[in-house]
Amino acid sequence: MINEIKTNVCIAANAFEFGLTCFLLALIVKLDDQFDFYTEVERFEINLIKSALRITGGSQVKAAKLLKLNATTLNAKLKLFKLTTK
Repeated sequence: MINEIKTNVCIAANAFEFGLTCFLLALIVKLDDQFDFYTEVERFEINLIKSALRITGGSQVKAAKLLKLNATTLNAKLKLFKLTTK
């Protein structure tokens, strides 16, 4: 169980690092065009949530813990962004 948690944490860290890198690259490109901070933050949030759900096999409770969110907060974000766990 502990090894599985360590693996999930490492995967999440890598996903976060990858997502952050992509976000920064997109930011650099968008600075030449029209840039909307809130749209980019939303896109980054969606990618983090999708990654956490993928890592946890779709478990919202585990994904929320991985993201250090309350399960109700994650659920609200899933509804806000119209994301499904299937």
